[in-house]
Amino acid sequence: MRFRILGAVEVFDGSSWRTIGSAKQRALLASLLLNANQVVPADRLISDLWPDGPPASASGLLAGYVWRLRHALRDDGVLLTRAPGYQLAVPSGAMDVHYYETLVTQGRAASDLEEAVSAFTRALAVFRDVPYADVPLTPSVLAERARLEESQLSVVEARIDAEIKLDRHEALLPELKLLVSQFPLRERLHAHLMLVLYKCGHQADALGTYRDLRRLLVNELGIEPSKPLRDLQQRILQEDPSLLGAAPVRVRPRTPPPRGLLIGRSREIAAVAGLLASEQVCAVHGPVGVGKTALAAHAAFSVAAHFPVGVLHFSSAEALHSLPPGVLAVLDDVPDVGQVPAGVGVLVTSRGPVRGVPGRAHVHVGRLPGASAVELLRSHVGDREGPAAEIARLCEHLPLALRLVGDRLATRPDWSLADFAVRLADPRRRLDLLSWQDISVRDRLSTAWDGLTSAERSTLRLLGALDLPVVAADTIGALIGRSETEAAIIAEGLVDAGLVDALTIDRYRVPDLVRLFARERQDGNAAAAISRVVEHYVALVDQRRSTADRRAWYRGELATLRSLSLHDRSDRLHQAVAGLLGGQRA
Repeated sequence: MRFRILGAVEVFDGSSWRTIGSAKQRALLASLLLNANQVVPADRLISDLWPDGPPASASGLLAGYVWRLRHALRDDGVLLTRAPGYQLAVPSGAMDVHYYETLVTQGRAASDLEEAVSAFTRALAVFRDVPYADVPLTPSVLAERARLEESQLSVVEARIDAEIKLDRHEALLPELKLLVSQFPLRERLHAHLMLVLYKCGHQADALGTYRDLRRLLVNELGIEPSKPLRDLQQRILQEDPSLLGAAPVRVRPRTPPPRGLLIGRSREIAAVAGLLASEQVCAVHGPVGVGKTALAAHAAFSVAAHFPVGVLHFSSAEALHSLPPGVLAVLDDVPDVGQVPAGVGVLVTSRGPVRGVPGRAHVHVGRLPGASAVELLRSHVGDREGPAAEIARLCEHLPLALRLVGDRLATRPDWSLADFAVRLADPRRRLDLLSWQDISVRDRLSTAWDGLTSAERSTLRLLGALDLPVVAADTIGALIGRSETEAAIIAEGLVDAGLVDALTIDRYRVPDLVRLFARERQDGNAAAAISRVVEHYVALVDQRRSTADRRAWYRGELATLRSLSLHDRSDRLHQAVAGLLGGQRA
């Protein structure tokens, strides 16, 4: 069974291409093709079929449409019932979009210009019309159509690039004039047209094309043309002879929307947008796995209109100094940006504060609120019954962990959430389960671990063995046998590494997953360290014995005292606590 979506939605039954009967059946098929080989929850299909609100009988109607679609496909092994919905089994290469993307990849990789033009031309010929041309425009269909149309236009531009290099400018002129009229704000197409006009001997028309675009950009968007386009205009004015043999001027196309949902981050995106407007630079920092990279991608898209040259992504700050004004540079996991050139925007992600970025230009990203964490998990598993909130809690509301669990569960529709929650609750299994394909929470924690100093690694190992969720700086000092001041410096290093959270100026949260990871790296030196913590608390209890707030202090430290009592072989801590509660020395 094969499918075409680059035009009307069609199926190939072995002898001919044909459309599916009713609009509702085509909408159902489109929703399943958008999520090929994934289980699509019935509720999501109902929302796609009835975007203005489902009828009371929606579940029964959906079952009927599924039955009729299965009959129309004439293959019982294609449309499968999988809790909590349905799955369309689509082999690799069985959709026209797969063939299109293969040809595009070949064209971009081609070393020969003629081969590139041939591959791009064949790729564009796969489009028969707008994608999903004959199905109702649900939000999902609209988003995928926009993505594919942007890809199609970028391939047109790439083909024109290659043809200009082959000196086919005269043949390109009619096509470029039509494209510019269809996409009046597309700077890259205008650059191609200006260059082709000039190479054809029409200098005045080339300059007129620039003036028309500039007027439109200023009136519609309040921005000037990008620097590459302004430079091209100046070279045409000066009749630069090198233009007659020049390759096309590369103007980066407008930033396409990032893929995937971003849940529960509207406040952070607004903060990033505001800082980029006022400060030119913004750093997004937070613990391992909170989704800093995804947040940066969505934030960059939200402000892309303010950066006319485009949005560029780098893994190092070294490229900043060669960038022209009007670029937004997104740097992923970079601890130091250095000097930022004038007119260049910089959005950087890091686990800790970024050097070179003012403190006021930092946005801290924490774990998701409980409701948002459950919503993110539900976006993968649908309305499958079970303790989604408990699974989210065991994932510590980390977007990375939630997405990995969601992907794992989406491919196992027969697994119950309750059974999975039981497995996830087992600390021996948890990090193993928080993985999917080649991505895992353990690997991300390992990357942070690799950047620690020896003192920070030793401290984290001992914090894992101590297994307290919240510790004070003086407790860490007792644990590692150093002063409170030295312990605080080491703890702040762990905070900057994204492994420990600073709750107050001298109290720290060690997340469950980090403690599990640290326990995997024990070196057998924990017993003496934990004994020092027990003795430290014996002294603290003794100091509190004569204070008026001793019972309030006891209630606040009760969980810690209970945990430490498991290591109190001499029973001294128990005796001290008894004395505290009795008001007398034990």
